[in-house]
Amino acid sequence: MAGPVVGLRHSNLLPIMASLPKSIKFSPRNPIIAMRIRIHQPQIVESLRSLEFEYSQRYGIFLLDLQARTPEHIWSNGFQKHDRQAIKYFDQHGAEFGFAERRSDYLEYLDLEGDSSEKKARHLDVLSRMWLSLGDRFKVARVTLEGRTIMGSTLLLDTVTSTLHVMKHLSFRYREENAPVKTMHSLSTFAFWNVVNWAKENGFRYVDFGSYPKEVGSDPRHISSRLRERFEIEFVPSYDFVIPTHGTAFSIARKIKRVI
Repeated sequence: MAGPVVGLRHSNLLPIMASLPKSIKFSPRNPIIAMRIRIHQPQIVESLRSLEFEYSQRYGIFLLDLQARTPEHIWSNGFQKHDRQAIKYFDQHGAEFGFAERRSDYLEYLDLEGDSSEKKARHLDVLSRMWLSLGDRFKVARVTLEGRTIMGSTLLLDTVTSTLHVMKHLSFRYREENAPVKTMHSLSTFAFWNVVNWAKENGFRYVDFGSYPKEVGSDPRHISSRLRERFEIEFVPSYDFVIPTHGTAFSIARKIKRVI
């Protein structure tokens, strides 16, 4: 989740490609000799393949297309009886889904990790900087029960590609001792269900549940398989292309633009 994100509707790639090396700090003793670009859109992947750039395919993303899989479809076809029961259970017990608005909300979210005060302060600084940089495109989602935060996640909202990103490395945190209600029902199902509904209601087409190694995408034993099955999430391969930077940015950009 690092570096620039270029929307498909951008037709002029020349200044974008030329500016990439300049956007990264480096010293003269350690010059940048190549850029690595991770892409999952098939048409761009094939374009770069045709230009014979070096690439690898080790990862993919869990992507839910809300146009193909609406919340209503997921409820009736993806969910099993116990999934629907979990959502009803937390609804009946007063669990609420919302976003952090005050400093105390962010601190409650960070408390889920149980870190030291020093580490929480650093994390709070990171969250503050992200909010200042991204504004409404960055949110901390929370599930609260009896006034206490029991689960949370950071979300990135990309309106250009109509994608809501659930940040994998800060994915929904939960500690059993934080929950006023002890139950076998899945709190993560309740939380993700609310994220998916919020994304649909606010005009997003895709929900990105994070990047995973490609072997995970077809492994029914992996812990993520239950998430994929419930929400009928597609595993979309992503490709890491290596593009040299030494004096070739503009010529490469022209080739990419021509092929696309």
